[in-house]
Amino acid sequence: MASLVKTDKISTTAGGAQEFTIPAADGTANQHLKTDGSGVLGWASPPTANPLTLTGSTNTWIPTITGADALTGTANFTYDGNTLDVKNSGTASSINLYCETSNLHYTKIKSGPHASATSYTITLPNAPPTVSGQALTATTAGVGSWATVGGNNAPAFYVWRQTSHQSIPHDTLTKVAFNGEIYDPDNVFDSTTNYRFTVPAGEGGNYFLFWDVSFEALSNTTFVAYSLYLRVNGTNKLYSHTNYTGSYIRRTGIPGSVMLALSAADYVEIWVAGNTSNSAALDVNYSSGYVHTGFGGFKLL
Repeated sequence: MASLVKTDKISTTAGGAQEFTIPAADGTANQHLKTDGSGVLGWASPPTANPLTLTGSTNTWIPTITGADALTGTANFTYDGNTLDVKNSGTASSINLYCETSNLHYTKIKSGPHASATSYTITLPNAPPTVSGQALTATTAGVGSWATVGGNNAPAFYVWRQTSHQSIPHDTLTKVAFNGEIYDPDNVFDSTTNYRFTVPAGEGGNYFLFWDVSFEALSNTTFVAYSLYLRVNGTNKLYSHTNYTGSYIRRTGIPGSVMLALSAADYVEIWVAGNTSNSAALDVNYSSGYVHTGFGGFKLL
């Protein structure tokens, strides 16, 4: 048989002054002990009413505290599981984001005025800027992206034929392989594989492009004609052509420039071809000390 202790009072061990009188009978299910403040314990049921009262309990409303033990839902602050609405009672809605030192300063994000008379969405980029100093820009549909704006014509590049002549077969259209970079801080030109300028993400706009391609026949001959094609995404955008008649010319150059409207991910290449009187092959010239064949460009502000 289990041990049993019978008593009608218990007390603390420190000093023994505080005594608690235990109830003479058991309470009902789910009751708890309570004191009358003088050491007499009794059974009591939990309160049936919640001391907090909630008013305005409409679906999607978010409750706020309005006073002591009082909550109220507000139609100005709602959440439907996807969209958080912050409305107001006559003043444009705003959110204050405070600094880390005792909440002394804040940055406010505030709705545009009613005078704009339109609702719109700004979709943020899905990645941080790729270059320090870029700004957040957006399309007319409100799709945001990072772009270098103001202060300089960027992105920009200038490349050249830096090592060895490039062989160009007779009467064969061939891409000029600019294999050296003089200026390419944003890494927009591929000088190792595809030899092309590619417009980076968020940098669509108007571009000024320029070039000077120098090449020569590999044997004593006369140029009959030469051609240069500037291609965007593999499609000809500019064509330059010259015919020679009745004169001995072994070397020539093809300078030029153009302004183009380009979109992000567009790529630009230069292709050339040459005909000679005896079908001799050609070389695109290079120089180790100065630019003989170059290609450059920049975005207009």
